[in-house]
Amino acid sequence: MAEKKKKLPIKKTEYKKLVNDCLALISDYKLLFISDLIALLPFSKSTFYVYGLDKSDAIKDAIESNRTMIKQKLRAKWYESTTPTLQIALYKILATPEERKAMSSSSKEAKTDGMLPLEVQKAYLSSLEKMADGDDDAD
Repeated sequence: MAEKKKKLPIKKTEYKKLVNDCLALISDYKLLFISDLIALLPFSKSTFYVYGLDKSDAIKDAIESNRTMIKQKLRAKWYESTTPTLQIALYKILATPEERKAMSSSSKEAKTDGMLPLEVQKAYLSSLEKMADGDDDAD
């Protein structure tokens, strides 16, 4: 059974005008989030959702376009930067999983011959005890 389209609580012409108003705000203020758009609208958040503006592909596309533009500008600045932190950040974005893992400062691949840390500690203590016992035999 096909679902019926929900009827908007406002006229289609009003809806289109609201979408165009939203698009103008998104463009003028370079908005990146729906919540920022809602804050600038002359009506409440619930009204925004009741009118179905959150479903507008035009609004979603405009916000996504702004996000993409900002990301491209940031990456370009990072690429041109001489700041190591920005260069590392960009490299991490571009890196393969293997390269990213190699750059990780929190590598947990300590060589313990397959022993768990507690086992390593016990083995170390045991070797110290053997060394101490060996010293007593030498006297």
